[in-house]
This record gives sequence, structure tokens and C-alpha cells, in this order.
Amino acid sequence: MKIKSIPQAKNAVYGNESEFSLPLNISLDNYKEKAKTLIDALFCDYAVTGTEGTIKASFDKNLKIKGEYSLKISSGKAHITYGDYEGLRNALAHISNILKIREGKAYLPECDFSDKPRFTHRGVMIDLARGIPDKERFLDDLALMAKAKINILHLHLSDNKGFAIKLSSLKEEMFIENAYGISEMKELIKLCDALGFNIIPEFDCPGHSGKLVECYPDLTCETDLQEQSKWTPCIGEESVFKIYENIIDELCEIFPGEYFHIGGDELSFDDLGLVAKCHWADCKKCNALMKEKGIADVQDLYYYVMTNVCEMVKKNGKTVIMWNDQIDTERDVKLPSDIILHFWRVAAPMRGPHINVSMNSQLKTGRKMINSHYPEAYVDIDYTHERANREDTIGDWKIDERPYSDDELKKNIMGSEMCAWDYGNEKDSPHYSYTLPSEILIYGDKMWNNEYFTIDEEYEKALTRILLGFTCPDDLNVFACLGGALLPRKNERCITSKITKEKAFLLETKNALSKIPGRLSKIYTECIVEALEKI
Repeated sequence: MKIKSIPQAKNAVYGNESEFSLPLNISLDNYKEKAKTLIDALFCDYAVTGTEGTIKASFDKNLKIKGEYSLKISSGKAHITYGDYEGLRNALAHISNILKIREGKAYLPECDFSDKPRFTHRGVMIDLARGIPDKERFLDDLALMAKAKINILHLHLSDNKGFAIKLSSLKEEMFIENAYGISEMKELIKLCDALGFNIIPEFDCPGHSGKLVECYPDLTCETDLQEQSKWTPCIGEESVFKIYENIIDELCEIFPGEYFHIGGDELSFDDLGLVAKCHWADCKKCNALMKEKGIADVQDLYYYVMTNVCEMVKKNGKTVIMWNDQIDTERDVKLPSDIILHFWRVAAPMRGPHINVSMNSQLKTGRKMINSHYPEAYVDIDYTHERANREDTIGDWKIDERPYSDDELKKNIMGSEMCAWDYGNEKDSPHYSYTLPSEILIYGDKMWNNEYFTIDEEYEKALTRILLGFTCPDDLNVFACLGGALLPRKNERCITSKITKEKAFLLETKNALSKIPGRLSKIYTECIVEALEKI
């Protein structure tokens, strides 16, 4: 059976195609204003909202699972039932993924099924702190995330370069170039709410703080060293916690969602000299604070910092998330038990606790967890030595099985986030224009179903059709021309060694792309041109 939608619906059986007139008329019994933005993003100019729609959406109180929906299509009519806005979004996303437009007519396959997500937390982390992305690309990617039934957008807002949002509590020089104004960010938040995303803002502390220490010199550790890193601020300096509190209060006021991410990763790279070094052990002020508070060592000082930051967030009514790599389970973890750990790796030697530390040992502390294990979930660079074939790596991954977790602990794994570091840095990471679109759908499928799958020819055709839009021919396969659906992140946009098609096939696909409107058809044409030059 041909794949109709990505993410794949668990119980869907499709029949003959049913014809619909254009524009599609969608009638809603709820969320009418909010859903207009969603419908525009999913269907472009091919759908409108009305009172007597050929596609009807109805609330069903019996659908209790977040994001659950049912869909029935027959004889030119479609009926959606949903239990919440996310369920409505998921149903409309599914329709948009199976819709075809041929010669001015719309076609949807007949079906009758219910579907629900395997995980409640299905996210994409976007790094804005290293650069603000091209607006058109960002909006296109957000629409694709809605199609992929993503429900979490995690925004990494601060890092060594500074802040991606202009907070009134910070000095002007703290902001990166083209940083979002608060009104701009609120517009983005409103859009994301309509697209069905819960936004998680991240203020990354105490590491990744070079710009903060540079702009606030009092936060420099007091040591006898001739040179020192600005990677972490001095915790013995009383003003640091006031600065943290002001940042957190302002971000919590701007972002209305349930969660707040406090970072906490990569406290020190002791193997890299002064590149990213924490000087707390050498700092006179930090040592005085440790003595005053009865803090034994730097590890417990780290827990002291993160506990204080956690309380600042919680007083704003938010649930705290933090990266896991500095959590040492070989000793007492002196952190609040309700913090959610965001797992990405066990720290490398000389970069944090690693002896007898694992995802499983951290789950045993009783905390909930988001699994973004970097060999599978990090999509920013090629870890060639760790995932020689990335399609196999993601295909045979189950979010609650790798890294290992005991069966009784799996219930505390909330889901996953695909992490796109350097997303906004167009100069150093131009690959996202062609790598991320297929990644979004593939990872959305993984997080929705948590099943093994193979990215074969039929899967690639489905990806091509969803990415290129409703007028894309059924059998067009862009990825057969490029050597795979997960493309390289270096200086080439195809995997030459894996292209098995003849040049005639590539030229035919290139010609077909010229007849399809949109930004992605142009981008994939450029990729195929590069492939033609190399094979």
C-alpha cells in the first residue's frame, strides 16, 4: 500500500479518491478565528471556512487523549471529530497531507479511522541565539511542523553571542543582530498558538554566557589567573541572581506557555583550555559563598545555582526543564524532584559527570524526561563516525528504547525534540533550507508513532508530494535524485555515492520540478543540478 501521509496514521485504510470542489469549504463548530490562520498555513488558497462545509469539524467529548482525532471521508464529504484544538489541528494536517489537486479539482482518498499520538511531547528545538533566520524560510518550516503534527516549539533564546529577544531588563549590547523585539515575538507566539504549538523559551545558564559576562564585568570571577574564560559568571557575585531573576520574570511574562527551559548544559570544557572554562573552583568570591552556604564542591555549587534559578521560574507558575548532561547520579542529585530532564547525552570525559551515569540512572531519580539523544535527534551536523547511515539510525530508533531504559521507567519519558542548532545562522549553516524540510516530517513520524520504519522509495515519494504541495505528481521522487531523504550538512547537497538513478531520471525530475510553484521546488532543483554535475 502506498504511504498517504507522513506522519503515518496508525489505523488508516484508504479507498478510492473522492472529488471535492475548490476551494475546500471547512465548517468549524469551535476555534473559528484561531483556525483561520491554521487553515491558511496548511492549505494556502485552496480552502476557506464556511457554515455548510464539505469538510465538517465537530467536537467530541469522548476523545480524551491530547491530540486525538477521527476522520471519515466518503462521497465528496469529510467529517472530523476532535477533543481539543490540537486534535483539530492534527486532523486538518492529515487532510492537507493527503490532498491532491488536479486540473482545478481536489481529491481526497476515502477513509474512516481514528488516530492518536504515542507521545504527548513532540517538539522541534530552534536555535535563534546564533542568528535570526530568514522570515520566509522560518514561516515555511513552521507550517511544515504543523503538517508533521509537532506540538512543541522550543526556542533557544540565549547563548554565548547574546540574546535573540530584546528584553528591557538587559543592556542593548546584549542582543544579537536583528534580535526580535517583544512585539515581534508576541506576533510569533500568536501564530504558533494557531499552528498548535506550545512554545518553550530557553534561557541557557550558567554556561554559554560569554556575552553576559562581557556586558556585565562584575560577573567576572575573581581569580589569580592571568587570563580567564567568560563562559560562566561568578556565582559569588550577588548581582548575578538579580540579573537572572529579571531575565526570567520578563520571559515568563512574554511567553504564556506551561514550560520554561533553564539550560544548564556544558558547564565547563576542561579539555579545551580557556575556550569554555568554569573558574568557580579558582574564584575567591565563589569559594567564599561555598564556605558560607556549606557547599562542598563545584558540583554542589552547580546544583545550588540551578535550584535558585528553578525557584525563580516556579514562582512565575511554570514547569522547569533543563539539559541533563551535568547531572551526577553517582551522588545525591540536589535538585527539585519536579524538574524535567532534557536528555541529550552523558557528558564526555573532562566535560562533566560520566562515570556510571546514564539516561536510565537519571530516570531512576524519579524525574520525567524528554529524550533528544544526539545521534538520533540532533540534526545540525554530521556525526559521521557515530551514524554512518542516518536513515537507518532514525528508522530503527524507538524514543523509549535508545538509550536504554527499564520498562517500569519508560512511562516517565514524555517524548522527544528534534534539535536544530545554528538554525538561524545562515552564514555558517545554509544547509537548513534543503535539509530541514524532510527532517521535520521524518522526525514528526517518529515522535507520533514511535515505530521502526524504512525510508524506501514509497516513503520518499510521499515526502516529495507533501513537501512540494498539492499539485505535485504522485510518482515524483526528488530524493532518489539526491541519494537519500536525509541530506548532508557540509558543502554538498547530495549523497553522490548513493544515487542509483541514471542522469535521464534526474533530468526528467528536474523538468517536472520546473512546473511546480514554490520555494522548495527551486531549492530541490538546485540540489539536482549539483547532483548532475557530480555523477
